[in-house]
Amino acid sequence: MKKVVKKAVKKTAKKTVKKAAKKTVKKAAKKATKRTSRAKAPVRRKIVWNVGKPGLNPVSTWAYKDKAYAEKEALKHGDGFMVMAIRVPMEDDPPPEETDEK
Repeated sequence: MKKVVKKAVKKTAKKTVKKAAKKTVKKAAKKATKRTSRAKAPVRRKIVWNVGKPGLNPVSTWAYKDKAYAEKEALKHGDGFMVMAIRVPMEDDPPPEETDEK
C-alpha cells in the first residue's frame, strides 16, 4: 500500500512541477512580447488674456504682458465682458534658414 501511495505522490508532484514550469514559460513569453510606450514630451504652454463673455467665444486675445490693454478692451465692450487667463500651446519658432555660402 505504501508503494502505491508513494507512486501516486510522485506522479502528482511531477505534474504540478510541469504545470508550474509551463506557467513560468508563458509568463516570460508575455513579458518579452510587451512593448513599453515612449513617454511623450510635455507640451509647453503660455498664458494669454481672452476678452469676452464666459462660455462664449472670445472677442479678442492679448499677450500676457498686455493685460492692461485687455482690461481696456473689456471695459470698451461693456457689461458682462471680462478678462480671462487661458493657457494655450506655445508655437515653435521656425528653424533658422540655412544658406549655402561658399
